[in-house]
This record gives sequence, structure tokens and C-alpha cells, in this order.
Amino acid sequence: MDEEAAILLKNSTAKTILEHETALSTHNGVLSAPAHKATLRGLIASVGEGSRELRLACIPRSEKQQPLIVGATSIEWPSDSGEGQGLAIAVIVCDPEFRWLIPDTVLRPLYGLTRAEAELASHLINGDSLAGIASKTGSSLNTIRSHLKKLFQKTGTRRQAELVRLLLVASMLMGAPAEMKLPGGAGGI
Repeated sequence: MDEEAAILLKNSTAKTILEHETALSTHNGVLSAPAHKATLRGLIASVGEGSRELRLACIPRSEKQQPLIVGATSIEWPSDSGEGQGLAIAVIVCDPEFRWLIPDTVLRPLYGLTRAEAELASHLINGDSLAGIASKTGSSLNTIRSHLKKLFQKTGTRRQAELVRLLLVASMLMGAPAEMKLPGGAGGI
């Protein structure tokens, strides 16, 4: 976007977020946070002078939803005149409510996981409890615990938090084609 918050380019993730999100919107091609205009304006202004530092802000939503995390930084962008580089502002929006669906084709070959172990790993990445996973998958809690023990062995981890961190880092490093699923099963990003 430019310094006036006019959107220059948006990816498919941004399009989906803007279609489904009420805390952020666009009007005449300009990004807006209707209930928190000052927060968004302040974030954009903080990087508008060419700062390469990533700045962060939270955009609150309803009481039942976690706030959006919005990051902004200056980037080089082709100038309007077509000569040389100008500056634009890259805005990154993270919605903690989205569920990450990491394909088993990413995790299975990396650690030699079975389909069931990769499915468990994907649920753990999203913060699901073992009992919740058992209910969602139709497996017994003992089966889920058995798969978890195998995940620990295959990944060289000992604790669930350590396992989740490793799986997230590994999937990011591999350029995982992670897709996000909107809460309630609405379309994916």
C-alpha cells in the first residue's frame, strides 16, 4: 500500500481476510479499520518514512475473538514515474482465529510420519487438546497418546510444546503450502 493506505497489491490471503473480516475493510481501494482508525493510521505513519523495521499493532475485534495482529514495514516499490524505486508499505495481517492446515505431504517425509501421526501433528499445531483430537478423529484417547509418543520419538522431542514449535518451524522452512481455514468451516485461504 502507499502512505495513504491505498492498496497497491494484495495476495489471495489478504483478499479472503478482507472478504470475511469486519475489523479491517477496504473502501475505494483504501485499507481501513473502521472501529480503530487511529491504530491503523499510527501503524502506517510509523513506517511511512522508509523505516525497514517491522512495526506491530493489534486491531481488537468482538469480545469472543482474539485481536488481529497487523504488521507493517517499508519496502522498495517501482516508482510511479517508472524510473528507479520508490517506497511502499507491506502490511501483514495475522488472524489467530484461523486454523492452519499443514498438508501431510510436508510433515510425513520430513520425519517419517504415518498419516495418523501427521494428522495428529496438524491438530497439535492448532492447539487442539488430546481429548479434542480423539473426539474429532473418532479415535480413542489411548490411540492418540500412542501416536503422540511416536511423534516424540520420530522428532527427538520430549514435550508437546517443544514438538509444536519444531513442527511449525519445519513447515515454515520447507515453504509449506499451509492453507488456513476460517473458523466454522467457511472457505479457506
